[in-house]
Amino acid sequence: MSASSEYKSKVDWWLGILLVVLFLAGPVSILVGVYMMASGQPGNGVDWSLLATGVLIVLIFAGLVWPVRYTLTEDSLLIRNGFLRSRYLYADITGAIPSRNLLSSPALSIDRIKVTCTTGIGFVLISPEDKDKFLQDLANRAQGLSYTNGAVVRH
Repeated sequence: MSASSEYKSKVDWWLGILLVVLFLAGPVSILVGVYMMASGQPGNGVDWSLLATGVLIVLIFAGLVWPVRYTLTEDSLLIRNGFLRSRYLYADITGAIPSRNLLSSPALSIDRIKVTCTTGIGFVLISPEDKDKFLQDLANRAQGLSYTNGAVVRH
């Protein structure tokens, strides 16, 4: 078995468009805010608001949204979304099933996998591009887990 396998998040088309628009809104707000301040036009605080909003959008996008990827290592599932990292040991994973749960999660699609575990809140929702390959790889790496009928179960 190789040291690790990395899977990118599937991205729903509508969410992809929304993310691009939101991301572009950040730099545009920054540029407009800087222009207003540099031109000396009184903005009644609008220039600072635009600048602050733009910086906040860029930080949130970079810190929480991009990139989203899932890595299966020798002993755990690692989830990266922006600057955030989560680690789930295979020994703590009790199963994984397809899901369309809309709860906030490190997933850029509603075509998801619900990975259940004995730690944290008890589950995490992810959206690897190739769900079937991810589930098979997870079952092959984790002792005590098997892939059956499109799901991973502990035996």
